[in-house]
Amino acid sequence: MAALKSTLMSPMATSGVQGGREFLKRTKGADLLQIMVSLIKSGRRSGKLVIDNQKNIVRSELTLQRGNLVHATSTLYSDRFGDLLVKKGLIEPEDLRDALEEQKVHRDQRLGQILVNKGLISAETIPKLVYHQMECVLYEVLCWADAKFYYQEAPETQQNEFVVYADYEVVEGRLVSKHKHDGRDLLADADKNLPILLLIREKMPHPKAIVQPTGKEPPEPLSDEQQQVLAMVNGSHTINDIIALSDLHYFPTYVSLFQIYGAGLIELLAAEGEHPPMVAPPRIAPLPPLPTPLPELRRPSATLTAPAAPSPPPSSALEPSPDEELRALLAAAEQEIQQLRHQMEILQPMKAALGETITMQLARLPLNKHKQFQLMMHAMLDLILT
Repeated sequence: MAALKSTLMSPMATSGVQGGREFLKRTKGADLLQIMVSLIKSGRRSGKLVIDNQKNIVRSELTLQRGNLVHATSTLYSDRFGDLLVKKGLIEPEDLRDALEEQKVHRDQRLGQILVNKGLISAETIPKLVYHQMECVLYEVLCWADAKFYYQEAPETQQNEFVVYADYEVVEGRLVSKHKHDGRDLLADADKNLPILLLIREKMPHPKAIVQPTGKEPPEPLSDEQQQVLAMVNGSHTINDIIALSDLHYFPTYVSLFQIYGAGLIELLAAEGEHPPMVAPPRIAPLPPLPTPLPELRRPSATLTAPAAPSPPPSSALEPSPDEELRALLAAAEQEIQQLRHQMEILQPMKAALGETITMQLARLPLNKHKQFQLMMHAMLDLILT
């Protein structure tokens, strides 16, 4: 996607080791996927990628093991596996305490397996929750406007039962897997969903905002996804709480939250320590008028053709010198470049407004129809952001 078409296609710049961590670069969080792929291709297939958000004082850590993502933590999502099970109502607090005491005796057993053996959760709950924890951290980093990336060696001690494939190739700015693999294709999903998520996050920029119901009736029947998300809105949960506790994946949860926000079914309140005002619910903005007359848009020609020169007198049999041919080709190239620059100047405001309008249309769309709209949006965003 557009995030992968950045200047990160050049080799990663490193500038020394700080406290056992190698500083990679400072850039936007959307470049995380490119950096991760570059690390693996450079031979650093096992280790820890540490990402700091200087503005919000948040740190996230992604652990790689043999080219796969096996663990993800963040100070923004501080709940551990057992705590999430309690918050989701799957087990009681005393169940968690008993299981943790048993784990002290049987150190070779993981907490999830102990809970499964006790019949408190199903075996399917473990990978679902582990993957959800990973994607919450991953998507949050991808949305950061400013991040510092570090690499740190780490022993292979993490679980390797539930892994996210990370050994991709980057082809024309997109993540492409050339091998079959097990586990969720979480990175490729994030690569595809990120442009839409970034547009939504511009309208809902504060993940610690408290989500409160307005009491309004839905203008039309809600989809199953919106019903699930709306049911978690209780006036005390933040956006991040809802994302972490949702039984849906990260992206459909955020899209559903955005849609019911745009429909006026919820409002966002600044959390303690946050700076209001919150962004108002989205409204449809008109596109700017097209320039008149509309310029003819065309791609550069595959081969440069020098401008036609006056025919030499019939009596002249001289061939143009190589220098003259080179000057003619350079002149043709400069003409192509000037035409493209002119076209980009005209299209730039329209491009930004079209991205804004697509996001607004998503908010306005009937709440139970957003899946049909999603494929079309991806195709349009490919055109807008590339």
